[in-house]
Amino acid sequence: MKICYAAVLHFDNAAGMLYKDDPKRRARTIENPRWWPQRQKILERFVFPSLNAQTFKKFDVWGLFRKGTEKLSRDLRASLKILGCTMTHDGPQAIRNFYKDKCDLLVLIHHDSDDMFSKDAFKLFSQKHKNHPGRVMFFEVGYIYDYTSGRMGEYWADDGCPPAFHAMVYDNYSLQSERNWNEFRHGHGLQVFHHQLRKIPKKVILPPWNFVQAVHGTNTTTAWKNRHTINKVKRMIVDEDEKAKVLAKFGVTADVRI
Repeated sequence: MKICYAAVLHFDNAAGMLYKDDPKRRARTIENPRWWPQRQKILERFVFPSLNAQTFKKFDVWGLFRKGTEKLSRDLRASLKILGCTMTHDGPQAIRNFYKDKCDLLVLIHHDSDDMFSKDAFKLFSQKHKNHPGRVMFFEVGYIYDYTSGRMGEYWADDGCPPAFHAMVYDNYSLQSERNWNEFRHGHGLQVFHHQLRKIPKKVILPPWNFVQAVHGTNTTTAWKNRHTINKVKRMIVDEDEKAKVLAKFGVTADVRI
């Protein structure tokens, strides 16, 4: 059985439209030209090292962009090209179409473009899918880290909204057409946002301490002042040696900032 793995970095969020009546939050989305150079710094200093440090290496990296951002994303896409990333402005159907004749199963890893997975996170995805189409695997407990100040804490999302660190398993039939894809997602309950992951029947919760939820000032939701964020922080990590050990698990050195 041929199994493919694709880590999809998302630059296609629709937050600007969701927050059309909230100018402050809208300014922290891809619609703001200043968003792109900061996201490029985050990619180069945090996300790329995390991806390069993965102990499981058999995965492709994709960049998913919204149409109309071609000019804004030009420099960032140049950085992704160095990583060997395949990029598209045609949505997830471009990914589906790419793999339809290449594999029996596709493990699609959702990767917000500012967060980090631990070195062993993708290995866990490779071990836990168990060849089960429709399975979703996700993490609940990890870390939160401020890329600007170095502030760090333990992040417990084992109740309420799970963070967006997950992977879904698709069979070959679902890859053959957009109709098959949509029917498969609907049939297995995969047509959900990450806050609904616990509703999916074939769910697997993975071991803790394998993700970093990023804070950097241009988040639309995650922020220290947001009660939904701070309520999940169970312990602040203030010891610099402990911080360094945590970041080393993600392929990052402790003195890196944006």
